[in-house]
Amino acid sequence: MNNKPSFAQPVDWAQLVDWIEKRLSPVEAEQVAAQVAVDETLQSEAAWIRTFHQIRDDLAWEAPPAEVRTQLSRRFAAFAAQSRPPGLRQRLTALLKFDSKMQPVALSMRTSSAKTDRQLVYSTSYADVALTIQSPAPAKSCNLFGQILPTTAEMESSYTVLLVQGGEEKTLAVTAEVGEFVFEEMPEGEYELAIRTDRYEIVIPLQLAV
Repeated sequence: MNNKPSFAQPVDWAQLVDWIEKRLSPVEAEQVAAQVAVDETLQSEAAWIRTFHQIRDDLAWEAPPAEVRTQLSRRFAAFAAQSRPPGLRQRLTALLKFDSKMQPVALSMRTSSAKTDRQLVYSTSYADVALTIQSPAPAKSCNLFGQILPTTAEMESSYTVLLVQGGEEKTLAVTAEVGEFVFEEMPEGEYELAIRTDRYEIVIPLQLAV
């Protein structure tokens, strides 16, 4: 004959954790204690939770190095900025102000087969963006170096920079303190460079080639 008492509401895992961590009211705690006293499964689960708590409390958690905290903060800021609905940002299309490829060069450089760096400067009402494209021969890939130069005093602590191709995000970077960013070994081709803050999104149509 089974003399095990029946209860209106069996204890679940969350209630068991709350009971051990003393987050239940006196009445609820008494009800859970009564069930644990007669249920071997609950007793085993309660013992496991207490062991876990003991191990957790005995561990010495060290704070990560300052550079790791900074990088994690920037990545979180980048994720938050990327996830913000586009309608909440002012979208700015940058205009090309300077292209070193369009400048006069010496005849010897025109006839040379060696590739050189290409400098570009784009402008918006919020910031200028200086870009340098490097294409190490013979690889058909480019390194892109950039710096964001606000035209106002509103210098952000960091910016989220994305390279998009065909509507698909290819890679993401977070700027350093002086607004610098870099993308390395990107295949040559047409991209859209998007620079995002909480309030602005600068869009630059970009041909990665020298």
